[in-house]
Amino acid sequence: MEKFVESLFGIKIFASPFIVGVVLGLICKVAIGGQTGNILLVVMIAAGALAGFLLLKVIRKRMSFSDFDTKVMASPDIDEAVRVKD
Repeated sequence: MEKFVESLFGIKIFASPFIVGVVLGLICKVAIGGQTGNILLVVMIAAGALAGFLLLKVIRKRMSFSDFDTKVMASPDIDEAVRVKD
């Protein structure tokens, strides 16, 4: 079960740069069009996928994916604001 949860966090980490690459590629395709737009679409998607894999590799060396997600999603500012209201 733990490996399944880690895999889900890994997919979440990979998806961020990959989705950015897809969106940038689609913007290039629509803005430029033609063969050049298609090539830029493929290049941007490949760059997003490569960035996702590199990010996974760097994070895996330092900590588990769930630990990384916990640190990223932590909201100390909100916790402090709630503490001040009480």
